[in-house]
Amino acid sequence: MTAAKGSRPRSVGSVALPEGAVAEQLSRIVKSRHFAESHRLKRFLIYVVERSLSGEGDRLKGYTIGLEVFDKPPEFDPQLDTIVRVQAGKLRQRLDLYYADEGREDPLRIEIPRGSYAPIFQLALEREPLGTTPERPPLGPAGPSVAVHPFDDHSAESDRSYLADGLTEEVANALARFREIAVLAPGARSGAEPRQRVGEEACVDYALQGSVRRVGSRVRVSARLVDCESGTTLLSESFDREVSPETLFEIQDEIASHVAAEVAEPHGVIARIDSRWRRAPASIEQESYDAVLEAFAYLRAPSPARHLAVRTRLEAVVAAAPRYAGAWAMLAIVVLDELRGRYNRRPERSPADAAYEAARMAVDCDPLNANAHYALFLAHFFRGEIAAFGEAAERALSLNAASPDILADYGACLAIVGEWDRGLALVERARSLSINPSPWYFAFLAVAAYRRRAYDEALSEIRRGAGSVWHWGPLIELMILGQLDRGEEAAMLLAEVQDGDPDIGAALRRECALWNFEASLVDHFVEGWRKAGLDVS
Repeated sequence: MTAAKGSRPRSVGSVALPEGAVAEQLSRIVKSRHFAESHRLKRFLIYVVERSLSGEGDRLKGYTIGLEVFDKPPEFDPQLDTIVRVQAGKLRQRLDLYYADEGREDPLRIEIPRGSYAPIFQLALEREPLGTTPERPPLGPAGPSVAVHPFDDHSAESDRSYLADGLTEEVANALARFREIAVLAPGARSGAEPRQRVGEEACVDYALQGSVRRVGSRVRVSARLVDCESGTTLLSESFDREVSPETLFEIQDEIASHVAAEVAEPHGVIARIDSRWRRAPASIEQESYDAVLEAFAYLRAPSPARHLAVRTRLEAVVAAAPRYAGAWAMLAIVVLDELRGRYNRRPERSPADAAYEAARMAVDCDPLNANAHYALFLAHFFRGEIAAFGEAAERALSLNAASPDILADYGACLAIVGEWDRGLALVERARSLSINPSPWYFAFLAVAAYRRRAYDEALSEIRRGAGSVWHWGPLIELMILGQLDRGEEAAMLLAEVQDGDPDIGAALRRECALWNFEASLVDHFVEGWRKAGLDVS
């Protein structure tokens, strides 16, 4: 419940709040590792809670918050400058992270409902049990750890340190969305401390260091990832941007997303370079992490043999560590390849239903795991549950908008069911974020170009990504060659396709239906296949 004007919220529902309970809970939250160094969000939370407690809940509007929390001038227009809405979304996400971790057993919950800036207060004994609340805590991050150092401010103006502080916070927040790694929040700025010492004291595997230099309206951000054991720099990136008060937060988000994706995505620097975690796992945590990385690597180059090996390994992991959401999520996605790739299908069960059950287990184990909701939206999609697919996909995106695979898969599925403009934008963002874009992104872009009848562009795209889309790569190339009237190439490829599956033509319309392609696009596919000589029933 929210406070009415002139009253203090002493109770929630029918249960009285103990004197000082909200203040104690607020103190507990802002001192937690999720908020201790997040100065803007901490100030935001303290402000809205204190205003609500003092009976001024009706003053919690975007304009007032912009002035009193973010120091905006009187001419501030929250319709044009979205800082309050953006930061409110981040505050809700940070509260979710806190209550899923340190605050799991707290007696009082502070929430800020969507569509409002006024908090509500809820006692633990009143909460309804949620279907996605785990009986026991999820298995924590199974992979390596990263310490985020405060970014250094090299700007000539002495009052520009807020740029470096804000970017440090955004990078740490973006990294924390990748649940397979442990992220140490930024510590206090101290120019006298050796840079390497933080990593040593905290016993972390990697340190992310950076700097910000602003000259006039130009800003340069540099970031590097250091192996704390060897001192080797594994990644070094620089970003040059034109900034203004209106674009500052957008640019911070953009750079933080790029850095987080390059460092922490399953195909990023840590996953590809950190051989210490991929050699002879000595614990269930390391075995689980390694199995998840192997599953992501399999998705780049799927085959029946690799599918069977990865599925078997993931099944062993979830049996040994049944609260590990990451393994359940990847198991769901791998099981879907019994449908998508026709690999190692078990006749006694529906692959889509089995994938859905594994995805639900992932969400139940860790409701804030973006990959769990990623697996769930794919399961809904291949069960033909398009409305539920959209809800789960938006949840996955809200939990980790820096994950290239989530962006690309959501974009591809969204386009397939008719939202081509937004879908393509998500795939293009995934390609720009990833340090190592998945080849299947290009296969989807080939389909998009084919749909526009840009056949030369489509051929170029599919030849960059054909090896990562199961048996669909040659089929997509075949229909493109048919439309281009490249008969000799089409005949050679058709022979290969039919050698692998002599009856492929009879199943194509059914497979297109499985993927939820629009009927008009399927007819366009069939036209290309027939021109290439494939008999499609």
